Amino acid sequence: MFDVWQSITEKGAVAVPLKAAALTPLGWAEIGEVYPDLVPDECRDCDVYSDPQLIRESPFVNDTGKGYLFTATDPIGGGSLKCAPCCDELMNRAGANDYHYSDEAYNPLCGILTCSCGYPGCDGFWSQSFHVSSKMVHWSILRYREKYELFFEREAYEFGLIRMLKDMSEHPGIYDTTYGSSYQENHASFVERVRDMLQRRPYFQDMWNELGVLT
Repeated sequence: MFDVWQSITEKGAVAVPLKAAALTPLGWAEIGEVYPDLVPDECRDCDVYSDPQLIRESPFVNDTGKGYLFTATDPIGGGSLKCAPCCDELMNRAGANDYHYSDEAYNPLCGILTCSCGYPGCDGFWSQSFHVSSKMVHWSILRYREKYELFFEREAYEFGLIRMLKDMSEHPGIYDTTYGSSYQENHASFVERVRDMLQRRPYFQDMWNELGVLT
């Protein structure tokens, strides 16, 4: 079942599928944290960290020499994704109390995963959402007609996110902070928004401190 959390957001628990085959083991593992009584008996014992569908690396990768990309390959389906992340939208969502993102009222002028120009529709992103559980960050992405269900190990994902923001903050002029953004900004305003996010999420501040000074 594609993007089950979007359906749950709209309909509640009734959207949880009845058949075990409707979701992968990782899908049932995150459902079990919210609706334990709705998980089929045969799907209750998923070892998240040994499941082959789990992506153990951060998707935030600097392979351009200019800015970071959101890069991931589905270990099961094999589909690969490479696009520009809008850091401003990432910080808005990662700093929210529920740490959940859904484009329920999708606006093609706004999104986390975008073209480098800042417009998701320009690069074919028709829908995108993520759900965070205790061990995973689960992205559901529809790009043109291709569907992606990507499960990231949460610690790797979040450390990668904070490392990207710290790297960009500490090295003005090396990375383009407007990459994936639909507007121009200076480095000082970018750093201020990073600080605001860290204030809203103290455990991100702890990750920031643990990383130390990046060279």
